[in-house]
Amino acid sequence: MDTRSFVRALAITGVMVAFAGCSGTATTEPTSASGEAAPSGSPAPAPTMEPTAVPSPTQPTPAPSSPLANDWPFVRTSCPGASGQPWLVVALGTSETAGWGIRSDEPYSPQEAYPAQYVDILCEELGVPIELHSYFPSQLGNELAPLAWWNERVAADAAMRADLAAAKVVVLWAMASHDIIPALALGACSGDWPDPLKACFEAATGREPAEMDALFSAISELVPDGAKVLAADAYLPPAVFASWGTKPYWQELRKLIDPRALVMPLALKHGFTFVDTEAAMNGPSLEMPLEGLFQSDGLHPTAAGALATAQVLAKADGLGD
Repeated sequence: MDTRSFVRALAITGVMVAFAGCSGTATTEPTSASGEAAPSGSPAPAPTMEPTAVPSPTQPTPAPSSPLANDWPFVRTSCPGASGQPWLVVALGTSETAGWGIRSDEPYSPQEAYPAQYVDILCEELGVPIELHSYFPSQLGNELAPLAWWNERVAADAAMRADLAAAKVVVLWAMASHDIIPALALGACSGDWPDPLKACFEAATGREPAEMDALFSAISELVPDGAKVLAADAYLPPAVFASWGTKPYWQELRKLIDPRALVMPLALKHGFTFVDTEAAMNGPSLEMPLEGLFQSDGLHPTAAGALATAQVLAKADGLGD
């Protein structure tokens, strides 16, 4: 994949992950704030982002003004006919949480994305109905939702705060993926290694640990005692390997951009359950994933990839054992 093609591919509204629901599942389709059905249509090739100005590598990339999704949150009930007290599962994430490109008749399908498939598995294991409240940025433009944006939402969004305070399970996925996109794919970092490329990537990722720590801390303060928080890393998708994996400095670069190194220690610090989705998607070698797990853009999971993610979440949560 040449550089221009990769830039076009990775400039989609997010980076990443679906499978069919359990028997007897009731689905609420996405609706806008006015109650109308969310727009749908063929998910065409990935939307492109041609920035009019490339942000300075030494300055934080400003968040777009309004990446808030109209269907915020997406709500869906799994196993509605089951007995017992309903559980609330809250999911936060980007385009993989929205289910970008999973179905051919609409651009994104949260009803088939990995959070919906995870709660289908969970409700069957527990024998109780589960309501999913899934939060993700708008999928119909080129909105980015970096960690700073998520911290603002957790601090100020009343609906999200109320959901987190009532949740039995919280799933966090790919929360820092939109922080790295400008540096990795939109031209904010270029040139030779190590100078200036290494310093540019270090500047681009420098705020991630503090902002992820702040996000995890805020969520930890909101969730009730006994709630399970699953902190999943965001795997490195095939498009990243295709563009950067052959570079002689790849292993050094990987240490800067691989989310496992960021998420794992912070999950342990805050008492969350770390979920190694990279191992599930990319295998023990953590290189190119198994065939059929990603869409043709090399970024977003197929139904099989979403199923793999849902299964690894269910295995890691310890709730259905």
